[in-house]
Amino acid sequence: MDYYINHFTKHQLLHAPHKWFLALLSSPIHFLEMRYKTRYHLNYENAKKLFVFDLALLASIIVLIGLTIFWFTYNPTVSDYLYLTIKPSDDRIASGDYTTYTIDYKNQSKVKIINTMLSLELPNTFITNKIEPVNLYSPTTQSFNLAELKRNEGGEITISGWFYGVPDQTYNVISRLTYQQQDRKVDEEKIAALTQIPRGSVLKINLTNTSTQILAQGSSQFMFSITNQGNQTLHNISLPLQQANSQLFLSPTELTQGKNENNIWQIGDLAPQQTVNFTGNLISNITNNLTSETLYLIPTITINNQNLPQTTLKQSFKIIKPKINFTASWQEDNPQTKPGKIKILNLKLTNQGTINPTDLILELPLSPDVVDLKELNNLNQGIVKNNYLIINKSFQAGLSSLASSQTTDLSIQIPIKSKTSGGTDLTLTLTPRLHASIPGIDNGFYENTASTQPLKIGTTLDMTAELRYYTNEGDQLGRGPLPPQIGQETKYWGIINITNGTSQLTNLNFSAELPSYIKWTGKNSVSIDKPPTFDSSNNKVHWSIPTLNAHETAGLYFEISFTPNENQRGTWPIILQNITVNAHDTYLDENLSATSPNLDTSLKNDSIGQKKGTLVQ
Repeated sequence: MDYYINHFTKHQLLHAPHKWFLALLSSPIHFLEMRYKTRYHLNYENAKKLFVFDLALLASIIVLIGLTIFWFTYNPTVSDYLYLTIKPSDDRIASGDYTTYTIDYKNQSKVKIINTMLSLELPNTFITNKIEPVNLYSPTTQSFNLAELKRNEGGEITISGWFYGVPDQTYNVISRLTYQQQDRKVDEEKIAALTQIPRGSVLKINLTNTSTQILAQGSSQFMFSITNQGNQTLHNISLPLQQANSQLFLSPTELTQGKNENNIWQIGDLAPQQTVNFTGNLISNITNNLTSETLYLIPTITINNQNLPQTTLKQSFKIIKPKINFTASWQEDNPQTKPGKIKILNLKLTNQGTINPTDLILELPLSPDVVDLKELNNLNQGIVKNNYLIINKSFQAGLSSLASSQTTDLSIQIPIKSKTSGGTDLTLTLTPRLHASIPGIDNGFYENTASTQPLKIGTTLDMTAELRYYTNEGDQLGRGPLPPQIGQETKYWGIINITNGTSQLTNLNFSAELPSYIKWTGKNSVSIDKPPTFDSSNNKVHWSIPTLNAHETAGLYFEISFTPNENQRGTWPIILQNITVNAHDTYLDENLSATSPNLDTSLKNDSIGQKKGTLVQ
């Protein structure tokens, strides 16, 4: 195309710009002409037809691309022309604040919209108090029926209430406008959204403590209060007193409201501006090498059956580490004892740190089934109270203070009951606890514990022997005159009961001797094992039991005959003498024995027989 070639030059641009511009407009025609000459004219037999076909194909592709773009960009709705906004009464809110949401809407399109509904999606922990205009609101659908909106027609809706949530957590408030265009029966929608993040809470925790130091192992007084600073009652408030994996926990001594259940302070309800107080101890048991630790207090409220943690109070503490080596041991290397004995407990305290504790107190828990607390109190080594032996500086001067590198040794007498109880094969393990005041920590106590080896407590072997003519119920056992008559035979029954204590006994052997004027009748009965034997050569009764279990009693009952002579008139002759029993304690591997006083015709345990008479007549 000659016009393009002659006029699309720099000279024409400077001297005849209108001709240069016309040449620019004709450049596509020139481009197609040049392409035809170079690509088609000399290369194809039907070059013109093929060139036209390619141009038509290219044009169709361009049309398809245009239609596709139009298809995806075409919007038959009028949502872009509808004005919808949602605004809170305050951009910064706390959990529990009273807030109002205002929704403004307006139809700025050219068409009328019908079947118009407006809804507001709030967090389910939002407690609604006021809705305006209430006449447009439907509780069933929880939306506002706006019916139809003509061009440039709009309005305003407000919803007020208390916003509850987890502080610093994101909540979405969504306003949704659904409608139809007057000439279209298709539902359309316009959405406006708002993000709310509650900062803080109306439920406030205030610490009363000022100390920022705690002991690695110990306790210190801890106080705080919780206040409802809102204008609405808060329900089902609770506060965990111990967090998972924490080495700190709170032990209450006084709660002005609620109670402690499973280490959770169940506060209940708090009215507006009401305050509750916690007084107790902060217990620490930090076993690693931390130099500081943080306590987290996270109160929880319940709104619409949802538990919502409120603002977390974090309190950091510097850790103070007194180091007292505390040991407890029995005086023997292989500790064991028998009932009724006194054992010596050795306690040793060595201050291996740089902090000097004062007012040391030792608390020794004791088992009343094993330890004779009455006798322990008589020893005046400390105060015996509620099954504890409490030893302080009033009883041991070495407990006033413990300077660095100082050692205090104590020896405590532990009396064992003569008749122990509480099980079989008893052991006594004592776990004394040390309490000490630490300078610089108000009401703070360092605590440490020690433990002894188990002290094996042997069993007891008890025997009771009675001579009876009557039972306690009045049944007659004996025969013949009572009181005994000279020259006449009177028969009595010997009643022997052997009781084992807390461990198994083996090789139990009973023996007793009949005086020469007493006869063995042969009548007898036993509660376990074989009957007794009588050796007439020495007038001795023998009874053997291979095993007697713990807390078991064996009974031996036999008849003996007595015919008094003149020399025995007015006396109480002996009927059974040298009464003994021997056995082996399998727990301590020791032999035991028990004896009983001689039995005579005085019938000391037979009140009915005594009334009949006991002196030989």
